[in-house]
Amino acid sequence: MHLCRAVARKPDQKEPAPGGNRGHLFPTEWVAWQASGTHVARSDDGGHTFVQTPISNLFGSDVGDVDIRVGGPTPCSVVTSSCSPGTHRVYVSSLEKLPLVLQTHVAYSDDRGASWTINNLAAVNPSFIDRPWLAVFASKASANLDQVYISYHDFSASQINVTASNDGGQTFGPSVDVLAQNGMAETQSFCNTVPSGIEVDPETGEVYVKWITADPVANTTQGCNITQIESFHQVWIAHSPPPMPAP
Repeated sequence: MHLCRAVARKPDQKEPAPGGNRGHLFPTEWVAWQASGTHVARSDDGGHTFVQTPISNLFGSDVGDVDIRVGGPTPCSVVTSSCSPGTHRVYVSSLEKLPLVLQTHVAYSDDRGASWTINNLAAVNPSFIDRPWLAVFASKASANLDQVYISYHDFSASQINVTASNDGGQTFGPSVDVLAQNGMAETQSFCNTVPSGIEVDPETGEVYVKWITADPVANTTQGCNITQIESFHQVWIAHSPPPMPAP
């Protein structure tokens, strides 16, 4: 079982501490895991107890490869059917079965997991997608200004790609081929990569993408990305400056 964890920068609400120390502020903790689909749970008491917050999708359950991150403050000042003021948006990414097999969708919630908005076409690649990872540069003003990133590799040439959203996961731009930006990375990583994550500097918004690979000889003579029997002895990190000043 693959388990991911995310923590809000500030507590979503005031909860009593274990032992009766009332008024202690706990950061809201989130975990996501894959087991015949994506599952999410939330803790408001420092991880002592968790409440599941199911994601309902008209297209059914997904394949897995889940990741979870916390974004900026929810974009509402009063309670609505899908938004709770004073909390933070939470994002969950995963591989989908439908409407397009082995593509990536992103679900986000503005009411602490009570309801979810799902973008079923967050990341799309004609060669299919594997091992998507999620990162968020959280806006201080509104989650609708969050910069959301998905990194992944495809099932053909095993290229590392990144797609980005500048509106809190509502829409995503086209995927950018990271390996194509550097000839050495392209040569060393050709046909065989394993995505290892994507991170955003919370202060500057700079983006870092990580992956591992073997070498050109091993990759091309030992079955490329199909066999995965190579010795993955190279670690690569690509860096990108922020697309705009941090909000």
